[in-house]
Amino acid sequence: MANEQAKQLAELRQLREQDLLSEAAYQAAVAGIKATYQAEAASGAVAQGEGSTAVAPRGVNIGGNVQGHVITGDNVILEAKEETPAEKLARLRRDYLQKLVSHCNVLSLASLGEDEGTGSEIGLDSVYIALDTFHRIPLAETEKEERRGPDDRALTALEAVTNESRIVLLGDPGGGKSSFVRHLAGWLAAAELGREKPPEGWGTVTPLLLVLRKLATRLVKLDLAGLSEEERRQALREAVLAQWQADFADLRVPDLADHLDGLLASPLLLIFDGLD
Repeated sequence: MANEQAKQLAELRQLREQDLLSEAAYQAAVAGIKATYQAEAASGAVAQGEGSTAVAPRGVNIGGNVQGHVITGDNVILEAKEETPAEKLARLRRDYLQKLVSHCNVLSLASLGEDEGTGSEIGLDSVYIALDTFHRIPLAETEKEERRGPDDRALTALEAVTNESRIVLLGDPGGGKSSFVRHLAGWLAAAELGREKPPEGWGTVTPLLLVLRKLATRLVKLDLAGLSEEERRQALREAVLAQWQADFADLRVPDLADHLDGLLASPLLLIFDGLD
């Protein structure tokens, strides 16, 4: 019973964090659940078997998501707060960012030479090394005091991306480009969630990462012959949107596809990985 009570309290806490219940409704529901389990212990109500629940007299049973009202055993009606479109977009954006942080930080050992079927994974953060470009820039005065040798240094990939609104990062296969963009996407997502500080020179930016290998399977099916320039652009836009929708589903936030216009209206970093 203690486990079931903890589960119900956790579900209520999640609804409160998503602002689907007011503070007063949340506190009343918590008090009702605790009172129910105290009465249950006294009345001897028992649930047996996997998935079973027990509700004592005047009890409350909560399962799944609350979309309407919660009616307690004391005939107190707790009205669940309806989400506005802006609130729903904010919730879906949070869900997306949380999933993206986890997705970008997973590094399969298969990419490091292990068998594909091992399922072993490590965190990218634990092995990531900052990527440099071949472009050289003069040392700042403070850097000259800290370094010996040449008066210039390599421009980092992060500096290059920070300094430009559009950039193509080229390099040999396996040179670290994909690891860099995954690391950056995860970093920006974590910063938007308030878990980390953003990179220097960056504000709040939502990253959208698209792997071109996946998009290519859609592009090869397009028949652009005979289309005008505008029609070709529209066909390509639709292919990109369809891939984003598929990516949202893979991250288990499929509903975000229905609010893509709202997402695209905010500051974004569009990342297309795998040009080579």
